[in-house]
Amino acid sequence: MLTHLGPANPDDLRKLASVADRAGALIAVDLPFAADRTWTAALPRLRQAVQKAALLRSLVTTTEPATLPEARLAQLAMIRAILDEVPSLTAASAHQDHYALTASEGRMAITVTAVVSPSGPPRHTLDLLGTDQHWHVDLTDEGPAHPAHITLADATGQHTTRPVFETGRRAAWIALFDALTGDRARLTCSIAELAELAEQCPS
Repeated sequence: MLTHLGPANPDDLRKLASVADRAGALIAVDLPFAADRTWTAALPRLRQAVQKAALLRSLVTTTEPATLPEARLAQLAMIRAILDEVPSLTAASAHQDHYALTASEGRMAITVTAVVSPSGPPRHTLDLLGTDQHWHVDLTDEGPAHPAHITLADATGQHTTRPVFETGRRAAWIALFDALTGDRARLTCSIAELAELAEQCPS
C-alpha cells in the first residue's frame, strides 16, 4: 500500500507497475479521500448532475505544507471520478502554503485549490453547482471512523446521505484486504492510474 504520497515521477511509477505485474504483486494506492464509501456511493448521481453543472469547486485544507502534493493527487482522482478524465488544468497560483488551479469543461468552470491552515484536521470540500441542484461534499482525514457528509439541495429541499463511520483511508485498507482475498474491483486507484494523475499535475 502506497500511503502519504509526495511528488512522483510518472515514468518511475510506470516502471514500478511493470515490475509488480511481472512479479504478480499487488500495489494499492491510499489517497486521502478518494476511497471513501459515502463518496463512491454518491458518484453515479454526481456524474448525472455534472451534465447541468456550472461550477465544480474542490478545496483542501491541510496543516502541513509537505502534504500539498498528496492533496493535489487526491483532488484530481476525485475530479476524474466525476468527469471520466481530468481536464487540462492551469496553475493560477502556487506557493509553499497554497495552490490554485483552474480549468473548464464545456460550460462548467472548475477550480482546484488547497491551503495550509492550522484550523482542524485535513479536510476536502467539493461543491457541484447547477441550475437545479447543489451538491456539497465534506470529507475529513481525522481518525479511522470519521464519516463523510454529502448534502444535496434541490427544489424538494435539503437531503443528507446516511453516514458511514469510516474515513477514505480506512476504506482503502478494507478494499486492499478484499483485493488480496480475490475481489480487486473495489481498489480505487492503481499504481498505473497514479502515474496518469501525476502526469496531469501542473508544475
